[in-house]
Amino acid sequence: MRDRFKGFYGVTEDVEKEMFSSRKTIFIFDTNCFLNLYRCEKETKNDFISVVELIKDRLWFPFQICLEYQRNRLGVISSSLKNLNEIKKELSLTTDSINVFCNDSDKSIKNKYHQLHSNLCLLKEDIEQKVKEFIVENIDNRLSDNDFISKSDEIRNWIDMISIGKIAEPLKQDEINKINDLGNKRYSVKVGPGWMDEKEKKDSESFFDGVYYKDKYGDLYLWHEILNKVEHDDNIKNVIFITNDVKNDWWYKVHGKTIGPLECLRTEILNKNLNSFNMYTQPSFLSKAKSFLSEVNVKDSSIEELERLSEEKKNEILNKYKIKPYSYYYKNIFSDDLFGSVDLDNESVTLSKSNDFSSDMIKRKHNLIKEIDSLIDQKDRLKEEYNKTRELINDNQDYITKDTSNEAELYLDSLGDRIINIESRLKGLAMSLFNMR
Repeated sequence: MRDRFKGFYGVTEDVEKEMFSSRKTIFIFDTNCFLNLYRCEKETKNDFISVVELIKDRLWFPFQICLEYQRNRLGVISSSLKNLNEIKKELSLTTDSINVFCNDSDKSIKNKYHQLHSNLCLLKEDIEQKVKEFIVENIDNRLSDNDFISKSDEIRNWIDMISIGKIAEPLKQDEINKINDLGNKRYSVKVGPGWMDEKEKKDSESFFDGVYYKDKYGDLYLWHEILNKVEHDDNIKNVIFITNDVKNDWWYKVHGKTIGPLECLRTEILNKNLNSFNMYTQPSFLSKAKSFLSEVNVKDSSIEELERLSEEKKNEILNKYKIKPYSYYYKNIFSDDLFGSVDLDNESVTLSKSNDFSSDMIKRKHNLIKEIDSLIDQKDRLKEEYNKTRELINDNQDYITKDTSNEAELYLDSLGDRIINIESRLKGLAMSLFNMR
């Protein structure tokens, strides 16, 4: 069975070790791994570079990764410098609150509390001096080291060196057009990679060297290049892909835990006569390299910093790419605070005590409450069905087919739509009830 359904099986630790040591393995680093070097500390950057140097003769660079690096490099550098300058500015303002009391214009404090005033002024001077020293030692040196806009970029120079003779040829326009057509079909049924980029990038296009690209298919261009490389190079038997893109269109996850590459990706690439395929985030790659490559000497602090950067990026992605059935539109499905300030229990009390309404008004209010109760019951049943179905899918992901999984997701989407419709109706009824007060 394993031979027939290879994509459903991950790699063992022994296979991982063999992949790291094999001369028939290529290592592919996604754009975000190189861009992270502009965000991390010098020690972390040097540790990463030292590991890559050990495997540099087994590196391969898809054209799409190189193009994205060149396009995004200056923006990342600028953002990094901006963050450092903001920290510097905030630190410089730390004594402003003390300055109010040390200002000669405020004679009352100076005259009433002369000694206190003197001590405050000394404290202010002491803090200012320490802040200045801290800025010089910790901020200014980083600004200087990371200012690759106005000086030579040592990171790009290094990437230029290790990529010589290892960059794929660019895809021609007709190839891009075919991938665009294929992407339209794959994205419609949520086959990775890249379908989660569609919502943000929509139909935006970019242009380079005579070729027009659809930005939402960037990951698919990259994946096509990897598949093409494996198919036409008989010397490649293993592929290790390192990326900090943690979206669900690359990774298979259960209960929030990342298991490995999606089955559809494993199946597709292993069918190209490949022995093994695996994916790592940048920090997990360093950790594995530390275990499997004897020459590696990576500090734990470097791995931890990359983990923090990866976690920040993960949170950014999750906030940006929420789609059905975990989309922004579903975020209130399980909320109990449906009516805001409208308290139905208090409303019932009002009905029983008030003498200001006609019997017809009271009757209509009772009918509204009855309808609301019925809709809440429906919503609770749908919530229960949604949770049970989701749990069933997660627990049996290794055994169900792609078609079954897609059908289940469509069913979950329909449940979500019904819950949203009920919520919309409930809010309308609650507002009607509120206006009848």
